[in-house]
Amino acid sequence: MRDLKTFDDLKFKTHTICTGIQAELNFPNGWGVSVVSSGVKSGVGGLCGSVQDGTYELAVLFNGDINSVNPVARGDVRGWLPVDEVSFLMIAVQSFDKDYGTNPPPSWRKQWDYQYRMDNDIED
Repeated sequence: MRDLKTFDDLKFKTHTICTGIQAELNFPNGWGVSVVSSGVKSGVGGLCGSVQDGTYELAVLFNGDINSVNPVARGDVRGWLPVDEVSFLMIAVQSFDKDYGTNPPPSWRKQWDYQYRMDNDIED
C-alpha cells in the first residue's frame, strides 16, 4: 500500500501575498494541492479559510498549476474546509490518473460544465 499524504504532511509557511499561511504538496501522479488559510478571523483577508476557525482553502494542482477541471475542484478552489475534509480531498487527488491533467475524461468536463452553469445561472 502506498503512503497517502494527509493534512498532517503539509508544511505551512507564511503566505507570500496576504496575512495567512500556505502549503503546497505535489504527488507522484503529477497532481498536487495548495492549501491556504487566513491568519485573521473568518471572512477577512481574501482567503476562504481561517486558522482561528480551523478552516482552509484547497486548490488542486497539475504539474504545479491550478487545475479546476476535476471532481475535487468542481471548477474552482474549495473553501472553508475543516482539516478532515482537506485530508479526504488530498487522498482523492492522489488517486487521479496522470493523463487526466491534460486530457480529462468526459465525465469530468461534463461535471465542471454543469457546475459552471449552475454557479453563473446559465440555462441549457
